[in-house]
Amino acid sequence: METFSLSPSGMETFSDCQRRFFYEKVLRLDDATSIYMTVGTVFHEVMHRTVAPGMGRDEVIAAVTSPEVATVIDEEVEEAMRDAGPWLRDLTRAYLSNMIERVAALEREREGEYRVESVERDGRMDEAGVLIKGRLDRIDRVDGIGAVVIDYKSSQSSVKKTASIQRERIEAEGGRGNWQVPLYAAMAAAAGVPPSSFVYYVVPPGEEAFATGLQLEPGRLKPPIPLGRKGAYRYESISPDSIRAALVEAFDVHAAVAEGRHEFQRTEDRESCRRCRFAIVCRRANE
Repeated sequence: METFSLSPSGMETFSDCQRRFFYEKVLRLDDATSIYMTVGTVFHEVMHRTVAPGMGRDEVIAAVTSPEVATVIDEEVEEAMRDAGPWLRDLTRAYLSNMIERVAALEREREGEYRVESVERDGRMDEAGVLIKGRLDRIDRVDGIGAVVIDYKSSQSSVKKTASIQRERIEAEGGRGNWQVPLYAAMAAAAGVPPSSFVYYVVPPGEEAFATGLQLEPGRLKPPIPLGRKGAYRYESISPDSIRAALVEAFDVHAAVAEGRHEFQRTEDRESCRRCRFAIVCRRANE
């Protein structure tokens, strides 16, 4: 029997609302998948098929701007949305094309040279009975910087725009405000690719696209992402001690969930309840 495991996304759900975590990850209540969830899933598949390990900067740009991407999008949409109507599939294609264009724009703005180390790599961290698993969207080897973990996001709401907010939430809340940075960094290191930086590519369809992230190593390294006019607004450093502290907190949360020491309380953030698909089930909607 496999050791109880959690994913970084599961940890994020737990931090947002323990009750929602209970419904999604423990009871595994079924729910109709929204078009936005489908778009995010298909987008990752398209990027997986388009960007390959070993590609350099110019090759990545050529790949994401190639006319062949449209064929990949068509194939993935047809596979993932067999039961959807033509208009919904067409809307998804339009969303995906827009998102890929935004990725291309971010790639063009990057400075320096890099080579793709891996794409859609299975990550795993198993320490003292704590098993955390996830999928690393992409890791680049950047000249003069080192390994950079890149995580694709199809929604702005899941990522705070300012790097300082990301750093402050990790430092102040022991990781609960942003589990993905320390957990994915640890999984990359466990896979033999210790990262110097963690970067989000935020490419929501029809909204502002941007890259933001944190430097994970001490010292002065060049930012691996385009900063534009925002400067440090998009990229900051976080101390290794803060990352280690967040991992300790992650182990504690993992143990508490695995051992049944949580009562899965509802969040106090009523605003997030308005967006939760389980609001009626937990009766928050009636309060």
